[in-house]
Amino acid sequence: MGSETSEDSDTIMDWENTRGPVYDVHVDFESEMTKLADRVSDAAETWGRHYEGVDMRNFHRNLSVPILRPRLPNRVCKAKEELIDSAFKIIELAAGPSGMISIATSQVNTIMLPRNPSKAKELAMPGANVSLQVQFISAIKWLLHFKIFDRIPERAVMPYDSLADEANVPVSELKRMLRIAMANHVFYEVDGKAVSHNRFSWKLARDGDVIHGLPFFCDTVMPAIENMIDRTTRWQASDSDEDHRTAQNLAFDDDLDFDKFSTQKEEAHGYTRLMSLLSSGRSLPSTCLAEVAHGTIDWYSLGEGAIIVDLDSRSSCSWELAELFPHLRLHVHAPLGTIDAMKDHVKTNNPDLLNRIEFRSTDQAIARSANVYLLPGLTHRRTDKEMTETLTKIFRHSMDFDSQIIVIESLLPKRGWSTMALGRISQCRNITMWQLQNCGDRTLHALEMLAKAISEIFSSRVTLVGQTAR
Repeated sequence: MGSETSEDSDTIMDWENTRGPVYDVHVDFESEMTKLADRVSDAAETWGRHYEGVDMRNFHRNLSVPILRPRLPNRVCKAKEELIDSAFKIIELAAGPSGMISIATSQVNTIMLPRNPSKAKELAMPGANVSLQVQFISAIKWLLHFKIFDRIPERAVMPYDSLADEANVPVSELKRMLRIAMANHVFYEVDGKAVSHNRFSWKLARDGDVIHGLPFFCDTVMPAIENMIDRTTRWQASDSDEDHRTAQNLAFDDDLDFDKFSTQKEEAHGYTRLMSLLSSGRSLPSTCLAEVAHGTIDWYSLGEGAIIVDLDSRSSCSWELAELFPHLRLHVHAPLGTIDAMKDHVKTNNPDLLNRIEFRSTDQAIARSANVYLLPGLTHRRTDKEMTETLTKIFRHSMDFDSQIIVIESLLPKRGWSTMALGRISQCRNITMWQLQNCGDRTLHALEMLAKAISEIFSSRVTLVGQTAR
């Protein structure tokens, strides 16, 4: 990636034209954050004085009586808009480009869930902003599809007409999509005739989670969202958590479980990237490396030729372990359609590892008496019933007295343990998995109870490594 500075004066964007250098490639973050915080403080003071003595709703109260508020004079209306505008800019500055996409994605899921007319009144206030996020996500997907991010040079301005010709799209439609993006401070318009990158758009153009995860959200998750009520109505019996009875099944009129669906549609990579996007930028593979390899157990104590069984792998965790610990041998179970790609990746980066890594499909037998059975990111893709069956099978038929199980998983935070933004994102991730697979993230306590339900002995031999939003 090139430098984020430029000597081309045409690409230098000032505060007034961009609604803040927060979105510029030339920005002093500390001074701009301080300036925005001061604006929020001043606007909040004006707002607060106007409402002094008036009972206000807050996030922790549910008032059943109406509140009479005084009419807003112009200065208070102006303070209100300044408060909202500056607060949004602070969020965008703090979250960064991919963080804003994940927040917008969580808002899209929120606004699309209710279809009950009785909810219209309570959705009236947040609806306008969240509806904008629906259009924003759709516009970004359109811009990615036609490679608009890549067609605009890093350090130059590109006329709309030239860009439309190169992308082979109508110029009027291109302007509409770009201006929706610009309403969320992605890209920068020059003299109403051309467009250039700003800091947000340039970083998004190189964010793999956005490039691959966002189209998956639009193409697969959004249709599933539309079918949630029908899913509950049709399958509200006791077996409603079956993995082929989901909102996604109704949306695509099939009876495939999600693994088969994602393999057939070549969507597995998009799903993984979306989950990473909805994990606050910390993907599961990095958790595996940092937490498992450097602290969960003493890997060297396992001895030469120790066997590690990676069950249903979707990450690079196994070959990272193989690189770190040359005495280990690994059996990697993965969906059949992904094995060739995994082998090619290892062969390209470190072919010697293929002497110690054996790839197997998820249908093949699990090795008996392995030293460690590794479950990286498996539990959130399985219902309680499926997880109990899987763990019981390993415990009864594969493990011996010295074997261990290590479960590595993103955890659902306890209520009140995360900020509102991160809490919203984690709940969006959770409900997205339910829409596609009838399962989702669990709290640490829920995983512990799942292990204890099998047996106390089994529970004592399970190591849980989790990551929560923070």
